[in-house]
Order: sequence, then structure tokens, then C-alpha cells
Amino acid sequence: DYILIPRTSVSSPAGLGLVQKRQNKAVTPITCSKGGRSEFCDLKGDIRIDPFSPIVYFLVPSETNPLIMASSFTVKPYGRNDDNVAMASVRQWSIRLVPESNPSVPNCTRVHESPGVLFSLGGFSLNFFHAFTDVIVPLFATARPFNRDAELLATDYQPWVASVHKIVTQALSRYNVVNIDDEQKSGRETHCFSSLTLGLKGRGQTELSINSSESNYRMRDFQQFLKTAYNLKKTTAIKLQRPAASAAAARQKPRLLIISRMHSRTFTNVGQIAKLCRDELGYEVTVAEPYEDTSRYARVVNSCDVMVGVHGAGLTNMVFLPEKAVVIQVVPVGLDRDSAALFGEPAGGLGVSYLEYKIGKEESSLIDKFPADDDVFEKPWVVEKRGVKVFRSIYFDGQNVTLDLARFRPTLLKALELLRQ
Repeated sequence: DYILIPRTSVSSPAGLGLVQKRQNKAVTPITCSKGGRSEFCDLKGDIRIDPFSPIVYFLVPSETNPLIMASSFTVKPYGRNDDNVAMASVRQWSIRLVPESNPSVPNCTRVHESPGVLFSLGGFSLNFFHAFTDVIVPLFATARPFNRDAELLATDYQPWVASVHKIVTQALSRYNVVNIDDEQKSGRETHCFSSLTLGLKGRGQTELSINSSESNYRMRDFQQFLKTAYNLKKTTAIKLQRPAASAAAARQKPRLLIISRMHSRTFTNVGQIAKLCRDELGYEVTVAEPYEDTSRYARVVNSCDVMVGVHGAGLTNMVFLPEKAVVIQVVPVGLDRDSAALFGEPAGGLGVSYLEYKIGKEESSLIDKFPADDDVFEKPWVVEKRGVKVFRSIYFDGQNVTLDLARFRPTLLKALELLRQ
């Protein structure tokens, strides 16, 4: 017999669990967590996935209470459940309880011996930052306990996203990722499992974080996992001496990476910034835009002690920095509200120091388009009320940065000071 019970916790205030009683011992063939930034259901039993519907059938004894049979669960398996725009492009999956004797239940055409994890590559996952915080980090928290034995099933499959993060998925599973939606093109195929997680666990309420109530892993575990997966060698940033204890110590040069951008929020005086860092402050400087080859860029980032970048997805590469490195976020006009939440708070969980430099209006290219007393500078929240498209076109897509080197210099010196601590 089955009973449906509420399942409450800090992370899942609206969760439900389907509990089966067997010989006075309770087992939980279905538990669902709802209410967090991601939702998921764990299923154990006779599970049949019909991607064409899309429905996950869960077979129960024919004599099960009809009220239980009428129960249904729906999951959108992507880690930004509080964002309607992101979730609009995420396929919703239904879990249906059906009796074993029901002749309409599809027969298995592909039986999987290993557990399954079904997740979405939709939402905002084309963006590198969102791919990590909404998919990759919670996928790690969900699949890592299976020790590479879980099969990863991707709905809303996007080949480019899957290709960029292939090293991660290969490190999490010994199987190739299954494009579960492909079955719509080739006809019905029913995938059968005895254990399935529909959705992703461990999505923290803040960005690039893991929910400790749903996972035994922490972001430092994720960071170590990435270093192993990408074969990154540098574990700790350079330790600068104070004062230099020897001539050799005096010649120590911390490596600094300037993340360049090609289309918007670019450094217009990147050459002068590099010269200041190299000639006056003693950094060894690398300037590089993130490559489509994530593995190659991860090695560049990991080799550095300080990373400087304008607010944007490129700063997500701080996950590859060695411990005790420093990340400097340059915040353009109008984008300071969420800057620390997106990158400053996550930095601490990764064991790196965080510095923030907010540019002045004279350092923004917007000064050439708007008067200095315009709402664009003085009241960005008023501009935001004009709509997302207007806000993005001005602050994200229509703004470049010309750093005031004298004003920025103390931030670079502070980074050196942090490397001495």
C-alpha cells in the first residue's frame, strides 16, 4: 500500500513523498523536493520514461489506493525555478502513477542497468555563467555520489552547450550524455530504470553555491573536481614575500590575467592597463578573451594569481583559479546592484579573494551619449522601469570601459597585498 505524505525542509517547503509500507517497514519509492531554485524527484522502482509525451511512468501494484493512483507530480529539471523567463524554455515532465496491469503502459525498449539523472540544458544555459550556476554545479551535486555510474539524460538538448561542458559530463559519468528529446524524431522509445532522479539537487539559493541540506558536497569539492577533470596543476596562488627576503624572492612576478571582451563592456585602453600592471607594479600580464575551448582557457586561468574582468559571464572562470588567488570585478555604470551577489559572494566559497572596482561616469562610454546628470548615471532604477530590453541595451550592450589608471592603481596594489597575506 502507498501513502502520500508532506515532505518539509528548509530547502523544500512544499515537497511531497510517496511512501510504501512493506512488512511494517517504510521505504520511499518517490520523494520530491519543491520550493527551492531547483526541484527534483527521486524515484526507485519500475520506472519508464516516454520522452515523446514527456511522461515518467511509475508502476505500482494494481490494488493500490485509487487516491494514490490519482496523484501526479510535475518537474521542470532546471536550476532557476524562480525565474519565469528562464523556465519558459524548459520542458515540463510529468510523473504518473499507473497500475502494473495497465495495458496502456509502454513496454521497455531500452533498459538501463545504472541509475539515471534527467536534467535540462534549456533556460539560460547558453550563457557560460548560467550554465555553471544553473546546471553544472547542481549536476555535480546530483551525479557525483554515483561515482560515474549514473547515466545523464538531457532534455532541451543544445549541442553547443553539451560540447562546451563535455569534460565535466565525462568526469561525472562513464556514459555519453543521452539526448532524451531525440526520441521525438525517431519515434517512441521507452527508457526503463530502477532508479531515477528527475531534476537537479543541491542548487543553492545564492549563485554558484551548493545547498548543504540536499548535498554532502561544498563548492571547494566542486572546485577540486574541476581541477581533476581539467588536469589543472596549480593548486595555490603565489605567496609574495614582505619585504623580499632574497634577490630571488624580489624577482617573483605574480601572473595577472585581463579578461578581454570583443563586443560590449570592453576595456578600451587594455594596452595601457597591461603596461601599468607589468612595468610599474611588477605583474606578469596575460590578456585573453575566453576561448570556446574551455579546457584551454581553464589552464590559462589556473596559471594566474590575479584575474581582472568587467562584469560579465567571463568572470565565471574564477572557478579555475588556484586557491588564495584574487579576482577583481570591474563594475560598469548601472550594474553594481547585483555585482557582489553574482561574483563576490561565490568567490569566498571557492577560496579566492574578491575585490570590486566601480567605475566613475567619466570611465564609461555612456558619458559620450548622455549628459552627466542624466538618469542613466544618477538613477539606473528609473531606467530599469523602461523595460529589460532598454536597460540591457544601455548598460550591458552599449557600454565600454576606459579605466582611470590612477584611480584603478590602488585596487591592483590591494591585490598584491592580498598575495602577501
